[in-house]
Amino acid sequence: MSRFERCNVKTCVHELLALGNNNPRMWNLFNWLATHDELQYGTQAEIIKLYVEDKLVGYSLLENYQARTDKVVQHKGVTYQDLGVVHFRTLDLYRNKGYATLLAKEMY
Repeated sequence: MSRFERCNVKTCVHELLALGNNNPRMWNLFNWLATHDELQYGTQAEIIKLYVEDKLVGYSLLENYQARTDKVVQHKGVTYQDLGVVHFRTLDLYRNKGYATLLAKEMY
């Protein structure tokens, strides 16, 4: 049986750190958040976690940059803003089983 859980990453950062440092980009983000209680420059992070038989098998994470002024660029009089990044992560043991697709559909 599978279930999804949505939350702000701040509320589950210790669970994510317990997964270990097998993805440096995510590890650095989670470690920073655990140490400083907020992300840099106003970044927000929302997560959808997928559990199968009560085991975390993967997650999709949205880094929201809307509040960041350093992500705004002017080009030929037009203002562009980077709104964020979406990460999909399936834990190694559960890869190639369609879980990333389930997360993408849930996020959509």
